Amino acid sequence: MKTTIIGLLLIFLICFFSGYTLSQDIHFSQLTMSPLTYNPGMTGKFFGDVRGLGNYKTQWKSAGSPYTTFAMAYDMKLNEKKWNNGFIGIGFLAFRDEAGDTHYGNTTLDISVSGIVLINSAQSISGGIQGGISQTGFSTDDLIWDEQYVSGVYDPSNPNGESLDLSPSINGDIGAGVTWHYFTDKTNMVSNDQFNLIVGAAVTHINRPELKFYTGNEERLYRKIAFNVEAISGIKGTNIALAPSAVVLLQGPSKEINIGVLIRYMLKAGSKYTGIYKESAISFGTHYRVGDAIIPSVMLEVGSYAIGIGYDVNISKLKAATLSRGGMEISLRFINPNPFIYRRVSKSLL
Repeated sequence: MKTTIIGLLLIFLICFFSGYTLSQDIHFSQLTMSPLTYNPGMTGKFFGDVRGLGNYKTQWKSAGSPYTTFAMAYDMKLNEKKWNNGFIGIGFLAFRDEAGDTHYGNTTLDISVSGIVLINSAQSISGGIQGGISQTGFSTDDLIWDEQYVSGVYDPSNPNGESLDLSPSINGDIGAGVTWHYFTDKTNMVSNDQFNLIVGAAVTHINRPELKFYTGNEERLYRKIAFNVEAISGIKGTNIALAPSAVVLLQGPSKEINIGVLIRYMLKAGSKYTGIYKESAISFGTHYRVGDAIIPSVMLEVGSYAIGIGYDVNISKLKAATLSRGGMEISLRFINPNPFIYRRVSKSLL
């Protein structure tokens, strides 16, 4: 039954959205390491009380000036011990994205709040909202202009002859999301009897923030609709679990689907008395961003800490320029208490 549910969901996503191209917003390939970038309803949805995340991605360096993205997020739970039927999650997300010779960049700071409610002993739902500010802009300092050539000789000290107002654009932003969560009773990350499934949907840029590149040219950012699925299913009698995940992003004329699976292997259990040895696991697998890249990745988890490394192997038409070298991604995660042995302190778990 568990395998059937996961398989049907993933097949549906592939068939329905196959052939779609990239979205406008930032994206990370390691889906479970950047949940607040696509769904505010994921705030507080983890094994533990507090969580910190960090992401770094660089793309298409071999084709010229790279696209570089940094992100960090923090979220925590409130009143989980006091409320038997739910709790509140709060968090923040900050990121900086910079692209190309113009250094076109987006700096964003968002705050999110979610409410998680227990439906029964095996299901919960959550709803979250997210709001913040973003600044977008670019620089012409590294560009070369015709006016800077005098008698066929380029001189960067010559004026470029342009009189554009390139002041940064600052705007507010609003988003919202929901999730449905199915889980086995008394689940933790050590037990290989575990089965967890999260399905979510979100809308961001609800207010369609204005983007002003220069005076007289104002554009509005398209709303983004996101669908996310993630699961983990242990194989009884083994140290192996399967962790499929998928995210679909629809934004104006641009679409993206990223789908794949990790195989998670428990390396060892922790030291019961001394605490010297921590529970640890290693995961490896591949994701596929439809029409764009194949993404092999590996993740190492030791107690409260995790590090993931992935690489986008470009397979689109752009591979002629990139030589198939899409880019490196590194993700860090910290959760307290130790998520391997975390058990729910109320009936709501996640």
